[in-house]
Parts: sequence; C-alpha cells; structure tokens
Amino acid sequence: MNSDPTITSAQIAQFQRDGYLLLPGFYDLRAEIEPIQHALYEVIGLLIRKHGLAIERPPFSPETFDAGFQAVIASDRELGGAVYDAAKLIPPFIRLLASTKNESLFRALRGTDLAGIGAASFGIRIDNPNEEKYRSHWHQEFLFQPQSLDGVVFWSPLAEVTQTMGPVQICVG
Repeated sequence: MNSDPTITSAQIAQFQRDGYLLLPGFYDLRAEIEPIQHALYEVIGLLIRKHGLAIERPPFSPETFDAGFQAVIASDRELGGAVYDAAKLIPPFIRLLASTKNESLFRALRGTDLAGIGAASFGIRIDNPNEEKYRSHWHQEFLFQPQSLDGVVFWSPLAEVTQTMGPVQICVG
C-alpha cells in the first residue's frame, strides 16, 4: 500500500461498527518492518555482550530477529524489560509510528484533518507464549491510554503469529 492509503467507505463503516479493521499488507515488510526487526536483533546482541552471556545466535534475518531473546530472559528475566524499553526508542519504530500512511489512515477512519500521537502511548509488545506474568490481558485502549476518545491503535506483528503462540484476540464491537 502506498503512503496515502485509500480505504473504502465499506471499510470505514466496518471499523465504526466493529471497532477494528484488518488491513493485510498495510506495512511493507522489507522497508518498514525489517528495519525494526534488525534494530531489535542488535539490541538483544548488545545485552548478550554487555552481560557476558554465552549465547550463540545466527546471523540476522527477518526469521531470526529475536534469536537469543528466550535465552537472555532465561538467564535474567529483567533483561527482557530492557529489550522492551529499548524497542520503543529505536528510530525505525518511531518512523513507522509517525508515518504518513498511519496519519492518512487515522484521518480517514476518524473523518478528521488532524491526527496526533499520544505521549507515552506507544510501544512494542513482547508477549511470550505460555508466560502469563507480563502478558497484556483483555483491555480497552481508552481505559489504559485515556488521551483521546477517538484514538486508534495500529498493531502489526513482527513475527508470524500462529494459533499456538497465542494471537491477538479482538472483542468485536
């Protein structure tokens, strides 16, 4: 999809009715998602080196971007928080967050000429399968991020999401 995404009136109506809109292929995997994956790969590598962990990793690829993360948190679970905190600050993520296509889509969905980004209301979720302590439980975004009644959450997986890993669940409406 280009930087000025066109959505149909039917899609806008579906979003207004159901509270969500699924747009497969909205983000360009190579140009927009892969730079985020690569930065996260580097963050994990920095932590491994900083803490002298004996963790071997394959070279970077979109499929191996999180290689070593499970071993890092197995050695010290708090290091997972360091990855989570750093993820919100990497330039490729900030570029995606503030992209023209996100702004255009927001304006189309909300019927407005003005869009904004809620301070401290963005991040990268790291949910580990079968780990409940740090999992994001059912919630409504406005209650957790009460900055705008017209807020929209843009969610895109960085890894292939499967049923066994526990995909996002949406409460329609």
